[in-house]
Amino acid sequence: MKEDLDLKYKKIVPISFQGNSDKNKILRQQFAQTFLDVDISKKTIINIDESWIGKSDFRRFSWTRRGVINSVPQKQVQPRISMIAGLDTNGRIYLSLYQANSNTSLMELFFSNLILLLDK
Repeated sequence: MKEDLDLKYKKIVPISFQGNSDKNKILRQQFAQTFLDVDISKKTIINIDESWIGKSDFRRFSWTRRGVINSVPQKQVQPRISMIAGLDTNGRIYLSLYQANSNTSLMELFFSNLILLLDK
């Protein structure tokens, strides 16, 4: 029983999800190299990306037994907090936050609202 009571308060080590494949990293690098070669002096380019906050446990420390690794799996939020963000070459930011799993309909909604905004 004494072993169960031998606790220490220490930092949690989060275990992150590794979702980027080597192929996708290489494709992004190739696009960046090609993009840098294009003359954009008289154009406005908008880079848009989608991401999410899938974490629901924001603890940094917790009690655990001595000698035991203090890690917790990152639990997915359902529905997660999703974000679509755009940044243009003039420094303007276009942002959408919503609590739903992203899908084609949400991306279409973002683009249609972005088009209305840009047409003004």
